Amino acid sequence: MLDLPTFLVFLAAALGVSAILATSAAAFLVVKWLGAGYLVYLGVETLLSRHAFEPAELQGEPSGTAMRQGVIAEVLNPKTALFFVAFIAQFVDPVGSVFWQFVMLGSVTTLLTSGVDAIVAVGAGPLSRLLAGNVAASRAQRYGTGSALVGLGVYVAVDR
Repeated sequence: MLDLPTFLVFLAAALGVSAILATSAAAFLVVKWLGAGYLVYLGVETLLSRHAFEPAELQGEPSGTAMRQGVIAEVLNPKTALFFVAFIAQFVDPVGSVFWQFVMLGSVTTLLTSGVDAIVAVGAGPLSRLLAGNVAASRAQRYGTGSALVGLGVYVAVDR
């Protein structure tokens, strides 16, 4: 399992998109507001959904919906892009090929985060089956997750 969102963000950073976000307040604000709006949208959608935590195939949605939402949320997070510029750039030798060093270091980071994502995905299956029959737990999870997403979106919007 490849951490596709992290891979896309580090690749964009290697191509210079992160540098644009770091130097252009307008570009940073656009991405920040798009990301904040998307988090609020996902939160409201979760709060209003009666089947928020059922498997996608039971909801009548394609199975890639959650992956698509994760990729969009990660790509619209300017702080992740700036992290790659600030962190990975410390280990890049300016004498060599900066792009390829960035790609190599970003790939290592992606492999490490993919391992963590795989552990979470493996643990989520049994947990979802455990909660599937419990209406109260499902409702609490829906309200908790939806509220957290809306709260994060608001936080991102007002954070300086």
